[in-house]
Amino acid sequence: MSFDNVVRTKKELNELLKSDKICCFGKSKATIEDYLRKPFKSVLYRFFRYFRIMDFCIYRRDNCKNILISKLYSLLIKYCDIRKNHYGLKIGVEMLSGNIADNIRICHPNVILNGNIGTGCVFHGNNVVGNKRSGAKGEIPVLGKNVDVGIGAMVIGNVRIADNCIIGAGAVVTKSFDVPGSVIAGVPARIINKEGQL
Repeated sequence: MSFDNVVRTKKELNELLKSDKICCFGKSKATIEDYLRKPFKSVLYRFFRYFRIMDFCIYRRDNCKNILISKLYSLLIKYCDIRKNHYGLKIGVEMLSGNIADNIRICHPNVILNGNIGTGCVFHGNNVVGNKRSGAKGEIPVLGKNVDVGIGAMVIGNVRIADNCIIGAGAVVTKSFDVPGSVIAGVPARIINKEGQL
């Protein structure tokens, strides 16, 4: 699994924001009616927007040799972080910077993501993906592409989940599962069905 989801150019940023809008509204151009009729999705899109811009500014600041421009990027990062946290508090969503791919779907509130998340992952609500203990930077989970995380499920610690896996509702995943397309459930989680099996 490769996780180089760093946004380096404005074109990449715009493509990522367009992808987030499609995930939230089902189309690349949302109308005022879409924003009014889907309040959770509209706040979620604003959250994603500031999150993506903040990541973009972090990359540009870290690779900038001009001190003045670097300081301007730092101010933008602080502003985006404040706005991101504002919208995140409204819907109960928290994401730490880095390696959150595109096409992430969050269906319901209360989702915390601190890990490497592959493209197309779905979170149904009340989910935690994070490290086992505070300050353990290298011990974050890695989710492959198109992982479906059921409501109330948690993925904790230095674990890897293969592509196309389904994590059942309420599961607590504390070890790696390397078989693509597996159905994982239970506390502690275990494989209950492999891809292609009935």
